[in-house]
Amino acid sequence: MTTHKHTPGPWRITETHHGQTFIYGAENLPVLADVNRRIPAHAANASLAAAAPELLEALETVERWFVQHSPSAPCIDGIERIHPMLEMVRAAIAKATGGEGAA
Repeated sequence: MTTHKHTPGPWRITETHHGQTFIYGAENLPVLADVNRRIPAHAANASLAAAAPELLEALETVERWFVQHSPSAPCIDGIERIHPMLEMVRAAIAKATGGEGAA
């Protein structure tokens, strides 16, 4: 399992009685705050942000699977489809972790 610098997941969304919304990580650590969930796009953004740790873990699992199960010889049928998907997965992981190739 990879160790990251971000607040550990899972993350959850909590609203206060004042309408303020917070996203908390493991051990009740605040991750993001003041998301206006009355605005549909903001509510969707909060849901996406709260899912970030699980999405990152899923991508890392997919990357490991690709590496373990992809044929190494370029002449094997299907490798030309796998390589672009693996690159997409790796780019998303890099962006999420601030790694090399992150935009």
